Amino acid sequence: MRRLDILRSWVREATSKVYDRTLAALPLDSLRELVDDLKHRRVRIPEAALTRAIAHAAMVEEAQVHARDGALYVDARFRGDRPPFEAIVRPVAGAFAPRGAKELVFHLDPPEAAAHPMAAEVLSCLAGVIAHHLWAPAGLRAEADPGGAFVERDHGAAFRVDLRTVPSVRALLEGPAGAVITEALVPRELVASEGALKIELAMPALFGP
Repeated sequence: MRRLDILRSWVREATSKVYDRTLAALPLDSLRELVDDLKHRRVRIPEAALTRAIAHAAMVEEAQVHARDGALYVDARFRGDRPPFEAIVRPVAGAFAPRGAKELVFHLDPPEAAAHPMAAEVLSCLAGVIAHHLWAPAGLRAEADPGGAFVERDHGAAFRVDLRTVPSVRALLEGPAGAVITEALVPRELVASEGALKIELAMPALFGP
């Protein structure tokens, strides 16, 4: 069996498992939308989901994310006397190596936002929710706690996150189906517009005839 046929088989099987596990929790339209997105090699994360993810960050009292003009406009307010985190965040796909790194890079504007003490925590939550939507066919739930990824200051106002460090992804990679699907579903481009972060996938036609 060709490698492409194997990947198609894995994705179909994993998607079927997601359907079985979540039928009682998710509207049927949501499941159909997930499969349709994969057929068209895309993933769409609404800004409401991005906002909820940041609301999980430690000490966050209120958060808001708007996706427009190629960027995420993030506003997070914290309990106590911590200053607000206000930044324009542009996520891009970093290194996605076979059986290796699965990285996103977040560029912040203004550059001073990179020095905010909660910047890494906020970006960790964004990375987590992106991973949950990207690899939902492998069984990741979009509403799972998105935090916990390791965030590394790259250079200037850029931060690098390896999605393998998201706790739910680490657990996923322990199984063969999860490992195969994370290799197959690779982000090619991330575009923030019209109220959503849209991920174009670089992958074979996994749902072909």
